[in-house]
Amino acid sequence: MIRRRLLCLLLLLLGFTSSAAWAERPLIVTSTHPLALIVKEVAGEQADVRALVPADVSPHHYSMRPSERRSLAEADRIYWLGAGLEPYLQGTMSDSTLVGKTRTLVGAPQNPPENDDHGHHHATGEDPHVWLSPERALAMARRARETLGALDGVDDQAIERNYQGFEQRLVETTERIRAQLEPLQVITLFTYHDAFHYFADHFGLTIAGTLTNNPERSPSARHIAGLQQSLEAARFPCIMTETQLGGDWWRGLDVPQPLAVSRWDPVGGDIPISVGGYTAFLESLADAVSRCRPEQQPEEK
Repeated sequence: MIRRRLLCLLLLLLGFTSSAAWAERPLIVTSTHPLALIVKEVAGEQADVRALVPADVSPHHYSMRPSERRSLAEADRIYWLGAGLEPYLQGTMSDSTLVGKTRTLVGAPQNPPENDDHGHHHATGEDPHVWLSPERALAMARRARETLGALDGVDDQAIERNYQGFEQRLVETTERIRAQLEPLQVITLFTYHDAFHYFADHFGLTIAGTLTNNPERSPSARHIAGLQQSLEAARFPCIMTETQLGGDWWRGLDVPQPLAVSRWDPVGGDIPISVGGYTAFLESLADAVSRCRPEQQPEEK
């Protein structure tokens, strides 16, 4: 009887110890949801990962709430893209209480465009939607791998295994997506705003124009006229709307040919922050493009 009680007490103590260790996992906060998807691929069960900007809020319209500021104060590590790509966070990330635990996930800008009249790219001239490039996502995961091991309670070997697993999944996923989208390269995409070139370039898709040059402003009459001309000239046009932005004003365009319409989310707001989340995000974008097939479009009633 005494031996049985001692065994029960030991199991109970082990349970408390395990629960405490689980509860004390490091907290990682990323600036946006897609960065959380990437970092979670590497962190796995070694850390809790959450995003600062809510997934249903466009960074273009983001205003930090007190609860979100507190999450930064509680974080053990903070990842963002840096002031050049996320200038709306520069003041916050420069706070003396946060500087020691912030890390950027990108290096110096690569090949900034010579002419930038969109008003959406930032001071570096680089498109800030870098997470839509599988290569850039892997590079960001690599930078996360290099710094996650410094956190207390994190197993370096587990981080390395997670990274290797992510790299393999990413290769397999991009190969499947490439095969899925190869027949759709004849389609001409028109995105709501200039956000998807990384994804399109990687998979050989054509983006011929945007519904608006700046998501914070209504398109000018001149831009709308040019958009309509481009839609008329395209062989298989498809308008890609976005979850966080826009309205249905474009339905008033007079296009004398079938016009496919699909919707995609540049931040993957419906994708849970879990291992496998980033590759699921890429697949969701590919599925959205696949809905541009004429046979996939619902009949007008």
